[in-house]
Amino acid sequence: MSHVLLPAFSRRHALLGLASATAAMVGAPLAAQPQPVLDKTWPRQAVRLVVPFAAGGSTSVAANTLAADISRVLGQAVNVELMPGNATITATDMVAKSTDGHTVLMVTAPYVINPSLYAKLPYDNFKDFLPASLLLRNGMVLVTPTEGGFKDFKEFLAAAKGTEPLRVANAGNGGMGHMAGELLAADLKLNIAPVPHRGAAPALNELLAGRIKAMFDNPGTTLQLIREGKLKALAYSG
Repeated sequence: MSHVLLPAFSRRHALLGLASATAAMVGAPLAAQPQPVLDKTWPRQAVRLVVPFAAGGSTSVAANTLAADISRVLGQAVNVELMPGNATITATDMVAKSTDGHTVLMVTAPYVINPSLYAKLPYDNFKDFLPASLLLRNGMVLVTPTEGGFKDFKEFLAAAKGTEPLRVANAGNGGMGHMAGELLAADLKLNIAPVPHRGAAPALNELLAGRIKAMFDNPGTTLQLIREGKLKALAYSG
């Protein structure tokens, strides 16, 4: 499993390419110009970096870390705006329809998966956006509360094969946590009921409170909790 963060502009706007400490810019619409050209006048104002998840998750943490570095490189403020919910569709649609030329979107797996889950989306992945950079890749970890959770992966599997569906939290429909659970359930014939949240942080709150006993998430948000002894790692996909 991989966790991908991909900033992108609407095709009506410029492309911001991020690699190490460099930035590449284009100013012409994709349809009018097949190959991007450098536009050294961009950005002309503060950049709005939209994150379609709640605060506290790995995407928002990465966005805030990235924003500080980009600000220094570009000489313009990069303001992170969190817009969680609706399987990232609301935030993605807003960026697709933005017209200021300085609004970018940080995306993860739902950007790629949603076209397969929804018959109709209010935007077109291929026509409305250009990719800028792959920022982060990692696997998925299955975690359980240390107190009141599962002893090991074998016990988790036994519970997931019961007659009652095992509720497993994730950071939102269409995300890698959701897909990891569905894939495992399909491969091993498990009885899992996905429980989507508006981000990793809200899902982890439910997990730590003991209202849910398992969750698929990435190490960026779970590793510290595992080190503190609050969560136990049962399996890792990487």
